[in-house]
Amino acid sequence: MKVVARFPVKSSSVLSGGLILFHLFLISVIFSQVTFGVMAFLAIILTVISCCLCFRQYYKITQASDDLCWDSERWGMTTDKQLKLLVFLELQPESWVSGCMSLLYFTADDDKHVWLFTRGNLGSRAYSELTYLVNQDLSAQMNTDKKSI
Repeated sequence: MKVVARFPVKSSSVLSGGLILFHLFLISVIFSQVTFGVMAFLAIILTVISCCLCFRQYYKITQASDDLCWDSERWGMTTDKQLKLLVFLELQPESWVSGCMSLLYFTADDDKHVWLFTRGNLGSRAYSELTYLVNQDLSAQMNTDKKSI
């Protein structure tokens, strides 16, 4: 596969910090609004569980075995760096793209992948290239869907 563009999948310190601050804010609201007792204890336990679930999902969308690659026709990545197993991915229409971050859904056979890309992690130029390629791919999918109807 001749790679035209490569986009690293990595975590965002701003987003992980925001998750921590949000849950600390919830705990501070609990301490200021709920009197100590069973309800406060239950609310704190639920907030800690929420924090754990958020970080579990966050790590799922910010880790991959390799970079996401574009070869001018399709998306791909290697699944094992030692064996160099190449997997071609299909971009799903439920992917979400904005000016500062994107949540991209891919499928490869029966496997589903979801990755988060941010402008801060990729840099402005690479992020703009990624969003352009994603939008082009999604519009091409919509055109082929319309033609098949």
